[in-house]
Amino acid sequence: MKAVLFGLHAVLFAWFLSFTAHAFEVTSPAFEDGGKLPKIYACSKQGGKDHSWEIDIHDVPDGTVSLVIIMDDPDAKSVIGKTYVHWNVSNVPFDTESIPSKKRGKKIGFGKLGSNGSGGKAYQGMCPPNGEHRYTLAVYALNTEFTKRLSKITRKRFERKYGDIIIGKAEISGRWG
Repeated sequence: MKAVLFGLHAVLFAWFLSFTAHAFEVTSPAFEDGGKLPKIYACSKQGGKDHSWEIDIHDVPDGTVSLVIIMDDPDAKSVIGKTYVHWNVSNVPFDTESIPSKKRGKKIGFGKLGSNGSGGKAYQGMCPPNGEHRYTLAVYALNTEFTKRLSKITRKRFERKYGDIIIGKAEISGRWG
């Protein structure tokens, strides 16, 4: 009986590891999740260069057809009354493993840049007027090709509007200000 229980535990443990060992994840070689962000990602008013975040994408879920990236600042609500969108890119190929840091988030070689909170089709550097803010970048795995150009859409709004095609989400965040 003990041998059977041990065998069952071993099978269950292996099954558990198969789901946890390869979790959909986004990381950055430039900063730790939740940590202070490098100045290069900030606006020029705060000494930055308006470069988009350098990210690596790991273990995209099976069945992913395309990716969407959205970066926003939920702490902006205290200043402007809403979450501010700094960057979004749609129609990112499902097999993308890294995205380089680029001036204004342009010329990454794929995808469609959507509108940021100011209406421009580019990455907009972090520029909080009232101290430190938390910025979150989400990568969404979708079960369909997504060729729409997004406009000022926050992570929460994207999830509500397109939840039926999202099969995975990975996030990374950082602080600036």
